[in-house]
Amino acid sequence: DDSFVHLPNLEADLDLLHCEPNVYYGHLAYTGYDPTKWRLCGWSWQSGGGNYKKERCARRGAHPIFPFVNGALELLSAPLLRFVATSPEVREFVQIATRAIEARKSEGYAMGLRNRGPRVWRQNEDVALGFWLHHGQRQHRFNV
Repeated sequence: DDSFVHLPNLEADLDLLHCEPNVYYGHLAYTGYDPTKWRLCGWSWQSGGGNYKKERCARRGAHPIFPFVNGALELLSAPLLRFVATSPEVREFVQIATRAIEARKSEGYAMGLRNRGPRVWRQNEDVALGFWLHHGQRQHRFNV
């Protein structure tokens, strides 16, 4: 990803948030998500959930829509970064994902677009991060 950042605007935005302990900053999008399959469902720039309903995501096992920062600039405050880095649930998610990726690679799946064989998975790391921050907020660990 590439981004062109107008630093004075970024600085002005962050100045407005200087008293907030839990900052998750960037361009928001919304989606449902099934973390067991790394699959998003109902992605939209809008928060209303219309695509989630239209795609019948709840029936497909997706968690309800949540906001996530999408793109090349994602900023997290230190408390949120610590949550992600120390969460046993996030650690378990990463371990399961790592094992699944290694298993698929051993079956001939590739990591990159230019490698031979089908892709291992669609990463959606922005969505996964947003999912785990939303999960922590729903557990009342912090307010974003």
